[in-house]
Parts: sequence; structure tokens; C-alpha cells
Amino acid sequence: MVSYAKGRLAAYKVPKTVEVVEAIPRSAATKVSRRSMVEARGG
Repeated sequence: MVSYAKGRLAAYKVPKTVEVVEAIPRSAATKVSRRSMVEARGG
């Protein structure tokens, strides 16, 4: 996935890592719950 991005993005925009998850946690308002994502990674 990173190699795909390297071919299409400027070098400073290419992500260093990519994580694949089964589902993105969302709030009641259907927004992405970034806090839940950080907590799931142990941070």
C-alpha cells in the first residue's frame, strides 16, 4: 500500500505505516472516533 502511495503522492505526503482494521469505530453521530482508535492501539 505504501508503494502505491509513493507512485501517486509527493514524498512528504506518503504515510510511514498503514494499518488494516476490520471496522472503523464511529460515534453516535457517525463520525470517526479517533480516541477509540488510539486506545485500541494501546496509546
